Amino acid sequence: HIKRVIILSPSHTVFYKGIALPDYTEYHTALGTISVDTEAIRLLKKSYLCKEFVDAHKTEHAIEMQLPLLQRTIANFKIVPLIVGHLSLPEDPLEAVLSLSKIIDDQTLVVVSSDFVHYGTQFEYTPFDTNILANIRLVDSFAVHALGQLSMVRFNEALQQTSATICGQEPLRVLLALLGAGVLGHVD
Repeated sequence: HIKRVIILSPSHTVFYKGIALPDYTEYHTALGTISVDTEAIRLLKKSYLCKEFVDAHKTEHAIEMQLPLLQRTIANFKIVPLIVGHLSLPEDPLEAVLSLSKIIDDQTLVVVSSDFVHYGTQFEYTPFDTNILANIRLVDSFAVHALGQLSMVRFNEALQQTSATICGQEPLRVLLALLGAGVLGHVD
């Protein structure tokens, strides 16, 4: 019964503050066209955090990565493609929750697109030079464990302790804030 899918994506190519809204009304893939939920976008525009930012959407692949699975498993849905930039103010996660809660109902699915550790000099992340794969898995496991505990505090601690280069950390923080506020239902 899902009618709306909110996709929270990181930005891999553009740095900005806030949440980038799309300037398009359809997303075309090899599996067909998906409509953007323009009513949801209109409601999100009321937040200081959410603004159209064409450059963010122009080159970002993280939203597109989620679409084939959604197209194959959900019929007749619209998307709310959001690229989450830097949430620099302490009140930004709360503002994201308040804004998103206006468009989340029992027919809404929230999907977070994220990579985990990016290792190498091009990412300025080389804290170890032996057993690289095992160490990457270990660093990732700290973040995954904190996410499994649904704890923003533990997630932030894991990132601080490991300096993990998780590009989707801001969308993941938004998800944790939504869960913590009970917007996505009761979680035990």
